[in-house]
Amino acid sequence: MSTELRPHGRRKTSIGRDLQSRKTKAMTQGGELMNGKMIKLALMAGVAGVSLAGEAGAQDTAAQAAPTTAQPGPAAGTSDFVLEEIIVTATRRAERLRDIPVSIAAFGGAQLEQSGVFDVTQLDRLAAGVQVATAYGGYQRITVRGIGSQQVMPGGNPSVAVHRDGVYLQANSDFGLGFFDVERIEVLRGPQGTLYGRNATGGAVNVITGAPTTTFKAGGTVTIGNYNLVETEGYAAGPIAGDELTGRIAVKTRKDDGFVRNIHNGDAYNGSDFAGARAKLHYEPNPGFSIELAADFNRDNAVALPYFTRARTGNPLPFENSGGILPAPPNVNLDYRNRKDATIWGTSATIQADLGGVDLKSLTGYRNYKLDTSLDTDGQSLDLSHSVTVESLKQISQELTLSSPAGEDFKWVAGVFYFHLDTDGYRSLAFPQRGTAQINIIPGLEGDAYAVFGEASYPVLPPLTLTVGGRFSYEKKSIFQTQSFAGASQSENLDETWKDFSPKVSLLYEINDSMNAYATVSKGFKGGAFNGYALQGRAVQPEKVINYEAGLKNSLFGNRLTANLSAFYMDYTNLQVSIYQTNPLTGASTAALANAATARIKGIEVDFDARLTDGLSIHGNASYLDAKFESWPNAIDPARGGASFSVSGNQLPYAPEWSANIGASYAIPVGDWGTATLLGEYSYRTRTYFSAFEDNFLSQAGYGLVNARLTFEDADERWQLAIWGKNLGDKLAINEALENYSAITGQRATLFPIAPRTYGVTVGYKF
Repeated sequence: MSTELRPHGRRKTSIGRDLQSRKTKAMTQGGELMNGKMIKLALMAGVAGVSLAGEAGAQDTAAQAAPTTAQPGPAAGTSDFVLEEIIVTATRRAERLRDIPVSIAAFGGAQLEQSGVFDVTQLDRLAAGVQVATAYGGYQRITVRGIGSQQVMPGGNPSVAVHRDGVYLQANSDFGLGFFDVERIEVLRGPQGTLYGRNATGGAVNVITGAPTTTFKAGGTVTIGNYNLVETEGYAAGPIAGDELTGRIAVKTRKDDGFVRNIHNGDAYNGSDFAGARAKLHYEPNPGFSIELAADFNRDNAVALPYFTRARTGNPLPFENSGGILPAPPNVNLDYRNRKDATIWGTSATIQADLGGVDLKSLTGYRNYKLDTSLDTDGQSLDLSHSVTVESLKQISQELTLSSPAGEDFKWVAGVFYFHLDTDGYRSLAFPQRGTAQINIIPGLEGDAYAVFGEASYPVLPPLTLTVGGRFSYEKKSIFQTQSFAGASQSENLDETWKDFSPKVSLLYEINDSMNAYATVSKGFKGGAFNGYALQGRAVQPEKVINYEAGLKNSLFGNRLTANLSAFYMDYTNLQVSIYQTNPLTGASTAALANAATARIKGIEVDFDARLTDGLSIHGNASYLDAKFESWPNAIDPARGGASFSVSGNQLPYAPEWSANIGASYAIPVGDWGTATLLGEYSYRTRTYFSAFEDNFLSQAGYGLVNARLTFEDADERWQLAIWGKNLGDKLAINEALENYSAITGQRATLFPIAPRTYGVTVGYKF
């Protein structure tokens, strides 16, 4: 959750912006600063605080005239320093966060900048209950409330839908790109589909970038840091032809050496090598009609690699038997050249028109993604195996919505959606010492999705609003792929269709002007999938989830505190999970997909934002998650000879039981020059498993991260100088772990590390 603090009379406002800075909170010294028990106490205190604060807010209601929209000034009877109202557009219209019957975390561009969030992989350090993992080659895997996709290869759909400026992003590698000139980010937890073109079971992440303006604005930053980091970012916006035609352009570059060292040749990986640009044109000849055109181009050449260890069996790797040495984590010892060349570009057109009592919006999007990469896949300084992957993805989306005008008691949105995906790929997995290679070719993978969706709200009683919605989905996919090995080959040509109807019902009760309660029941649907690069002769069927949720949303003590609480229970069926099966060509154990499990997920989420004094502010959130397999009686474990075991009752992967984030800031004047702000942030999560077997070997023990930033800003809010550090404790941790069992390359584990301690200086200027 986020807001922006402004003293009375200062004119700079921003809807959905955040606390500009945070002060370091006193914490215990050495090692991990918070454990699971402390998070439990914090979460219980938060629940109690929401309840007690609600009573206090009810007592203050008669004396308080709470604003209904974001206001820079104070609420009546309070000091000049208050929290601004949080306004989001997650429901297709600008609404206060507390008026929306769903769990939402919103972060403005200011907080993202202050927290050093430069891509989507760091969102879990801001929003509790969210996990982000990085797989081979830089694919991102986002999990919300324990629901995420186990497939990052072509053929599947993400469980968490990511939109940038309303356009759905299919490619996992597209999630973190274009992450610059961001106005705000909205993280919606739970099933989505009645308001969005693309459905999702876990949640949605909406990235809203800067818009054209009718007055000239420009700014930029330059950052230098350890690992030879150099980052530049800038934007310019303003009128082109009066107020009718406006535009905006933004650019960013980021490059550093990386922190995973290859002791074989001195190369480094897991850094940054990115360049991107975005341009927007907005034409509005009258208040009832507008067209906005946008285009972006992004290049990413950074190679993301894991480090390697022995598998759970403990058997030495082949190169260890030849005298090779496994380097200390997170470094590697590889003899094959690793490289990546990825480009992603896209365009969009948004048309909005007032049809006289009905608002029309059309959003057309196109994305084009190309990848060419080669990777050392054996994890050793023997050339036992390496891969070359070339992929191309093209997507077209069209969304058309009609909605009621603002200010009506009866609010409704109705829309239709079409999505087309066209993917082709080539992957060669070579085994040089055997003189052969496994070659997979996907000359055709296509998907089409059609949907009709809608939602309507009406105050059936003065304090009670009823919302009903629904979505009908029709999806079809087809795949043709071949695989060859040692002179033999096989192919598959498959197609399948799926249908679904997902309803939603919500009640929002206004307890008083400062406190709302809500209850929601919703269904989520994720379409079926094919397993690209792994022939298994069948599709996996859709996943479905039913979410039961209730919560409280508060703006209290004269708008100096916002506190939200949500509790949920989810029935999760037909999970698309990874299983192991024997490849008929190679005889090796191969990962495949199957609908093999059901799960139940329940939990509590709390977040708050508070202004304690004129200079001191704190914010935080916490999540308790009880995510367990309800039924999976025959999970195959390759580490135990391929035998089947029941994992019913085990914790879901990527679903830590406890997670929490807290931050504090303190701002003080520096003479007549400006303001100095000290920000401290801490995030913690308990043990996270990366497989269904609850094996500590394939897990990350609980750990915490500390970030800090000292910012100087002049009185005119033009110049800014910041000194920052992240992961100050230099914690070695992982966010992904896999195992590989091969007669050729041995039995090994691949572990994907988070960034170590980083620090630097940022200088910025705004015109």
